[in-house]
Amino acid sequence: KLGDYSTIRVAVEPEQITEERLNQEIERLRENYSTLENTDRTTVQTGDFAVIDFEGYVDGEAFQGGAGEGYTLEIGSGTFIPGFEEGLIGANLNETIDVKTTFPEDYRAEFLAGKEAIFKVTVKEIKAKKLPDFNDELAKEAGYESLEELKQTMEERLQEEAKRKAEADQREQIVKQAVEGSELIVPEKLIERELDRSVANIKGRLEASGMSFEQYLEASQTTEESYREDLKPTAANNVKTELVLNAISEKEGITVEIDELRSEVGRLAVAVRQDASKLFKRLEKEGRLAGLADSMVREKTVDFLAKLATATNSEKEG
Repeated sequence: KLGDYSTIRVAVEPEQITEERLNQEIERLRENYSTLENTDRTTVQTGDFAVIDFEGYVDGEAFQGGAGEGYTLEIGSGTFIPGFEEGLIGANLNETIDVKTTFPEDYRAEFLAGKEAIFKVTVKEIKAKKLPDFNDELAKEAGYESLEELKQTMEERLQEEAKRKAEADQREQIVKQAVEGSELIVPEKLIERELDRSVANIKGRLEASGMSFEQYLEASQTTEESYREDLKPTAANNVKTELVLNAISEKEGITVEIDELRSEVGRLAVAVRQDASKLFKRLEKEGRLAGLADSMVREKTVDFLAKLATATNSEKEG
């Protein structure tokens, strides 16, 4: 049973851009245009960028991928395995030292996981990051006519980002209220199907990062059964959300016309640099057009609910 979604009220409240938030953006820009310069210090400390030559050994043997020359490493960044960067603190320029570390148990290269290693490291240079001043010179380097134009553009961009975030939050809350206000019995079969989809997605992401699902479960100290059980509430909510939005779109007669579908495929084609007509035919052949149309209908349904909530808010304020 659908709830009365016509009474949903969620206001759009963009975050106010404070001086602190603007300063954060300024610092980010300065970081982007920072440079590394040699220091007159001869000892490595936290925050330095050490240029190093290194070679690693396990059980007295050099291992594949364990050596490098002229590598610039920020000390304290956590880029290397635990203990490596800490072991360089206090090292002297042009000095070769032994850094003893242990690879994590879940290290992506299984033959090194949990193994003790010794790295012979020579510090070739010690550099420090230098941030540019926030002035007209930096503004011009960033592609603006003046510092004033840069600051104005920053503020406008932050305001636009805040507006988009507020609208996204509003849409999320509207859908949440529509779902919570509806009484539906979610079939277990649909929940299991959603769980299968979620597990398949995480497996794909893990494989892309070089880790198997089994390794992930072992590192997380859990089983696939427990993992699926933990995902179950989210899966059930996803299914219920889809059922509610489908019911609203059916009730309101919200559909997607073929021209709208072709337009969306055209947009996707531009993003992936493919011919629109060829992409349309491929999606049609693979049976994926229906799924795209369904997602577009759901998006239009959320648009409908957002406009309804905005109209209701306006009436209430008036």
